[in-house]
Amino acid sequence: SLKAYGRWPWNRGLLADLVDGVAESGAAVIGLALVLPEADISPEGIAGDKRLATALAKNRTALAVSLGN
Repeated sequence: SLKAYGRWPWNRGLLADLVDGVAESGAAVIGLALVLPEADISPEGIAGDKRLATALAKNRTALAVSLGN
């Protein structure tokens, strides 16, 4: 994945494609544990954020985050 997609965090558009692809493969639920604290600096920019939001909303997803000191 590093060679193909680069370092983490991957851009939001790529994450949207991943969520959609897993859903299209027949996943009943998709669980994600991730934090995206910085702006997406990919050329897609805010459009990638919108694509990820759409992918998360239209598919059965569960987001898990645990923050602490």
